[in-house]
Amino acid sequence: MNSPSIPTAQPSSPENSIKCSSPLSITLRWTISRRTAAQLAPAGNDAHLHLELRINPNKDPRWVLVDPTTHAQRSIEHPEPAPQCTLCESSIVLDSASLRAHILINAQSEHTLIYVRTTIFTELNIPGGRYEPVGVQVLSAKNT
Repeated sequence: MNSPSIPTAQPSSPENSIKCSSPLSITLRWTISRRTAAQLAPAGNDAHLHLELRINPNKDPRWVLVDPTTHAQRSIEHPEPAPQCTLCESSIVLDSASLRAHILINAQSEHTLIYVRTTIFTELNIPGGRYEPVGVQVLSAKNT
C-alpha cells in the first residue's frame, strides 16, 4: 500500500536567503487599552492605543504608543537590540531575545504577519497576558 507523500517545507538555499541589514522598514502593531498602558499613554482620549515596534535600517528599534484618533505618539524607553532579520523568497523572519516574528510575502508582494511573540508586555508591566497583533507594514527604505 502506497502512502500519500506529505509535502515538507524545504529550507531556503543560501542564495535565496539573505540577512537583513537590509533596506527594509518594518512596523509591527498591536492594539491595547489606554487603561493598561497607564502612565505610558500619549495624549488623547481614545480608549485604545496602538503599540508599535518600528524597525528601520541603521537605527535602533523603537517601541512607540500611538493614539489612533489624534496620532499623538509617545516613545517608550526600552533598549532593544536590532532583531536578526532573514529575508527569503516568500517570507521575512525577525529574531531576537525579546521578539520572534514571521511575515509572509505573497505573489502580489503583500505582507501578512503569521506569527509573532514578544516579551514587551511583561517588560512594560502591561497586564492581561495575551494581545493580538493588528498588522504589519513593510516598506523598502527608499519608500520611507
